[in-house]
Amino acid sequence: MKQILLIILTATFISGCKKESLKWYDVCPEEVLYNQLHYLQIPFVVSPQQLNYEVGDTLFIESNFSDSIYDLNRDMYYEIQDFPFRPVAAFYKVNDNSWESGFNINELLIEDKYNARYGNTPVQGSFFEADMIYENSSYQFDYQIILNNTGRYCTLITDRYNGNGNSGDAGNAIANAIEFEGKCPVKFEICNSLEGDTNHGEFLTELQFLDTAVWGGNLYSNAYPEYLDGGTRSRTIEWNGVFCFEVLE
Repeated sequence: MKQILLIILTATFISGCKKESLKWYDVCPEEVLYNQLHYLQIPFVVSPQQLNYEVGDTLFIESNFSDSIYDLNRDMYYEIQDFPFRPVAAFYKVNDNSWESGFNINELLIEDKYNARYGNTPVQGSFFEADMIYENSSYQFDYQIILNNTGRYCTLITDRYNGNGNSGDAGNAIANAIEFEGKCPVKFEICNSLEGDTNHGEFLTELQFLDTAVWGGNLYSNAYPEYLDGGTRSRTIEWNGVFCFEVLE
């Protein structure tokens, strides 16, 4: 009798697990296809957007978009309110066989309202991170660079969420708790996409150098995979605000 009861309880437990699995699949069937990530495309604009600038020119970098956000993975929009986007921006000048932080030799202008915090690491150089502002159903963020020195440069803009490793730890807890219609219980990837010509093709040598000297072989390009093929933790340049240009006298 005890053996029969044990079999019944075991069958009930297994059945319950199966129902939970089906419930998960019913809510988010696309997870089988989309690798359990929401890829949120965040548009950035550079103006004026050119290949060449002159010393004294000002580069404006801005992100201004509604809370109807495109998911690259699912090819659809989600209305996501008050997400704590926190861009992390670096800026590199590439010399013949070396690099230096572009922020150290040019002038960065960013408004106090974005709560910028500045940092510097031996490996990746100077950077800053700042809050996007959400109001009136829109997100806003911008900064300027006054170009004071000649050279060949590339920007890079990722997001602190990605920097925390998408791990669901304390650094991402607020973002992970944001609810919206159609959300699956998965992690996010913040894809900062620059509109227009980003000049990657003209700066493949510089990008390869930065890949080796700064990013540990992890840079990847959708357009130029034969030059930038990434690593196990690839950083796609088309999704990380990489814009390259030259400053002339």
